[in-house]
Amino acid sequence: MNKFELKGVWCLPENPNRTVIGILRFDPRTGGYLELMGSFKDISKINEVLEPHIIWGMTFDGKILTLYKCIEARSTFSSPGILMTDFYVHIIFIGVNFSSLPSIKFKGISVCFSYLDEWIGLSGFERTRSHEGSYEIKYKLPGVLNYNISTKLSVKLLARVDYQESKRNHRGLPKVVHIDRSKILFQDHIL
Repeated sequence: MNKFELKGVWCLPENPNRTVIGILRFDPRTGGYLELMGSFKDISKINEVLEPHIIWGMTFDGKILTLYKCIEARSTFSSPGILMTDFYVHIIFIGVNFSSLPSIKFKGISVCFSYLDEWIGLSGFERTRSHEGSYEIKYKLPGVLNYNISTKLSVKLLARVDYQESKRNHRGLPKVVHIDRSKILFQDHIL
């Protein structure tokens, strides 16, 4: 996952008419951080720390977002009377507005990790060398691997091959071959 920055308007689901302009920043090492040029609270409540479960957002180019499990990191009041508020954001959902905690449910999720097959020692390759010095490489899709993480979470590893070739050299052999052999499905998990 790469760093990104999204500018837009933000509000709490229980008060959608009180919108605040802000910038959502995400860094894979430090997580999500929302900087608001304003606040969801009145100046009289500047000392109260907000911990909204959900913050809604819409970027200036029309993307909708739900920020989940947020905690106020800082509130500052500066002249000429502008209250600035920053939030740490635990989870960012892009493309959806969840209205409440019970509405955040998934039947499944599909994730691809680079080099997952190497991490868990999954390989479908078989290599043989002939007496003449040539090699033969065969690939057979590994079977499905099931892992039960808890009573509510299971992980299913499915192998898949994507063969994409770029320009061919003069012998007709592909110069670039990409093989993606791993896929993860999370089933019946509620955040």
